Amino acid sequence: MRKSEILRAFAVWATAAVLAAGCGDDDVDGTSLWVTSSTGLTGGQVDALAIPSAGGAIYAGTANNGVFKSTNSGSSWSEANEGIDATPSLLTTTIVDLVIDPTSDAIVYAATANGVYRSSDSGVSWGTGASGLTELDVRGVAVDSATNTRVYAGTDGGGVFISTNSGTSWTASNTGLTDLDVRTIVIDPVTSTRVVVGTLGGGIFISTDSGANWAASNTGLTNLDVTEVLFDPVTSSVLYVSTDGGGVFRSADTGGTWSAINTGLTDLDVDAVAIDPSTVTTLYAATNGGGVFKTTNSGGLWSAVNTGLTVDDFREVVVDPVTADVYAGSDGAGVFLSTDGGATWGQVATGMVASNVRAVAYDPSSSTQLYVGTAAGVFRSTNSGELWFAVNTGLTDLDVRDLVVDPASSSILYAGTADGVFKSTDSGLSWLPVNTGLTDTDVQVLAIDPTTTSTVYAGTAT
Repeated sequence: MRKSEILRAFAVWATAAVLAAGCGDDDVDGTSLWVTSSTGLTGGQVDALAIPSAGGAIYAGTANNGVFKSTNSGSSWSEANEGIDATPSLLTTTIVDLVIDPTSDAIVYAATANGVYRSSDSGVSWGTGASGLTELDVRGVAVDSATNTRVYAGTDGGGVFISTNSGTSWTASNTGLTDLDVRTIVIDPVTSTRVVVGTLGGGIFISTDSGANWAASNTGLTNLDVTEVLFDPVTSSVLYVSTDGGGVFRSADTGGTWSAINTGLTDLDVDAVAIDPSTVTTLYAATNGGGVFKTTNSGGLWSAVNTGLTVDDFREVVVDPVTADVYAGSDGAGVFLSTDGGATWGQVATGMVASNVRAVAYDPSSSTQLYVGTAAGVFRSTNSGELWFAVNTGLTDLDVRDLVVDPASSSILYAGTADGVFKSTDSGLSWLPVNTGLTDTDVQVLAIDPTTTSTVYAGTAT
């Protein structure tokens, strides 16, 4: 099959399978094809993710594009902004936190720079109540599991506000809270009168009387720029704090004292942490420049888990309580999903970082395995294009112009780049250059002799 024919076939298939892919450059014989993405997640920067306790859905809060919802593990997304002011604005459509009512998966709260929005129908529609909320720039929301009509809002400059009627009206409650720049707020899952807030510059404050009074609790916390606080879901006396520049801290005495747990964590600018509820000693950390890190011993040792991640700046990470799948929200590249505990990741916003797809190849031994060559390297799908993983280890030039699979041995692939030809013998997991005798390495097109597959042809720019 000629390359143009492959591209045409792929275009038809992609339209049916709802896959994002495009070919922006002219093909060697003049073919130029584009396939419109209908995966639906138009917000590149994802600041908030939330998964219901029963699983089955995931919500994404984006910068400037509001809330999106997926019911198929992120393969496709739909806007869920009915009732949220849809006018493009930093105030109304930037979602910085999403919280699901612990007693009802249908109730969702969204924190925005224009107040708190509430949905009682799983994101189908939203309403807001701002009475008494004198600071509308809300950074965090928490719902009392014992009395779910009691809701807390942490604001940027206004401190903490409390609603006792599910967000219809609010009252400021800041006695003892000397830093009013609240970034995160959480409630003890066992003792709901204990509330913890993390602030920007003031560290941790704890209330033991449902927010009526607050006291700083920063012994051992050497960085006071807090980005997130988590309670261990099994042992609520254990808390974790992520910070902007100081890494992750742990407390074993309900926040009385803190210890840094940063061994192996090479990027200390941590925006979010998440606990695997099925194995509470396993945590994930989303960093601003080092990608995602994982620990399996409660922070004793961290390791980077970035295979398949095409960016390194992440704002959020959550774990599905039912499947233990891990979702990471990035700055600019949407949502990534790992179904194997962070060992590998695939992008589920569109599946591919680059819209400029230059080549498509399919595995002749497996109808569900596909490869694409893009301006950001090679991506592989093992489920007919629903999810894609970057497979670029050893590929020193990611601007892939052509990609072919050996018809006699489908684990062998060749990639043509401006840096020559690369070969993989393990279905794209690793690549080596094969350029001996190639006097022009600016490769534009490749072909394999179907009768003698060890013979490969390369067409170059000159």
